[in-house]
Amino acid sequence: MRISQINIRPSFAAILMSIPVVLIVHFRAACLDFTYDECWTFLGYASSDILSVLTNANPAANNHVLHSLAMKLTAALFGTSEYALRIPVLVSMLVFMYFLFKLSLRLHSKWWWLPFFSVLYQPYLLDYFATARGYALALACTSGVIYHLDRLFTKQRSTDAWWAIGFSLLAAYANFTYLLVLCSAMLALVFGYLKDKNGKRFLWPVISGLFVAILMYYAPISRLIEANELYYGGSTGFFTDTLGSLANRTLYNRFGGFYLSVFYAMTLALASGLLLLNLARGTYKQIGFWIAWIMVLTSGGSVAQHYLIGSPYLIDRTALFLLPLLLLSGYWLLFNSRSSPWKYRIGILLAAACMVNTALNLNFSYQLDFKEHADTGKAIRIIQEHAAPEARFHIGKSTYMNATIMFYKRQLDVHQILPAGLEFCDEAGETPYYYLFAKDVDCVDGKDVEFLKRFPVSDTYLYKRRP
Repeated sequence: MRISQINIRPSFAAILMSIPVVLIVHFRAACLDFTYDECWTFLGYASSDILSVLTNANPAANNHVLHSLAMKLTAALFGTSEYALRIPVLVSMLVFMYFLFKLSLRLHSKWWWLPFFSVLYQPYLLDYFATARGYALALACTSGVIYHLDRLFTKQRSTDAWWAIGFSLLAAYANFTYLLVLCSAMLALVFGYLKDKNGKRFLWPVISGLFVAILMYYAPISRLIEANELYYGGSTGFFTDTLGSLANRTLYNRFGGFYLSVFYAMTLALASGLLLLNLARGTYKQIGFWIAWIMVLTSGGSVAQHYLIGSPYLIDRTALFLLPLLLLSGYWLLFNSRSSPWKYRIGILLAAACMVNTALNLNFSYQLDFKEHADTGKAIRIIQEHAAPEARFHIGKSTYMNATIMFYKRQLDVHQILPAGLEFCDEAGETPYYYLFAKDVDCVDGKDVEFLKRFPVSDTYLYKRRP
């Protein structure tokens, strides 16, 4: 019996397919140490007052406003354990899976499980459903935008226009990179306004959305610009920086991603062509059209930003939203190809490759983008065991360890550790402990220290000064 002929309700099948990754993500959320950006989010924003979060009073790109507010709420309700602080992203994964199922079912009523499985079983994507940052919330909202755009143009329900704008506003509030999604959604409604005689139902959500966006985004974004915090990205080119870095991360840096980036570029180019063809024919009442619409316009918008205002090209996690869009667009192209059993076999091979990729890269030790911070909690626990109760000291450290050390000082109530900033090694004064990245261990050369432990996952080293 063929898989496509198995008599099982799609919704039940989707739940069964989701269970393994849901369990994996929840286990990782409970056992992984907080990363640098997560610690900074909690200490700098979720621990601040609401007005400071909304206005980005201490401007940094790490303030993903919607997520910072959600983390603040879960901390108040459930405490400050790593798992509790990751509850917002865990919930957003369920929202993402719901919309992913709906989108996949619209792509193909029988073979829907291929795109659903292929998107869901992505190790790099799963990283950010277990990492307390705004990316997962933004991804969930983006999938909601596409779902409601499709419903708007197929069912002609005005409420879906408001839902699409609402989800796009929330996506951008969760991560300002997703302003590209908001602009793409608004252009979709402008397109609807031009095509529909009763255009007001398309126009009012756009006007209202622009007004709300100014109220929500003006203060935090203007402060980011003033502080020159819009700096993370590449300067080489869209193919190398955006598609190349995303391909490498998709393979979890285990293999070179050049050929995968070529596949991504071909998918983007072919989907753009099919999008234009459907525009010319006036056939836009299909889900693949709106998946490609968001993908093409956000990609083009990021390139336009680079040339118009000097914004860096999106890389790795800032380009994360393109990963599900590329895969779903690939299946749209596949399912729209001439009727042949080979297209389904190719789809099965792609889904199998995603499964193998996930199996190869499954780990419960680190998050790829922040592997160097995988063991800070363990290091602070060792220091806690060794430190005298009456002691007060700074930790000699590598530069970008301040947030993680201060988080675990607070989390574990290690009162002996004094607050610190970006000081390197023992710049804050003589210290009895050094916790260093491998590249910085020469800072203890000539010092009378004993080696306590090497942490192989993060490749970090802990030393103690001899009495």
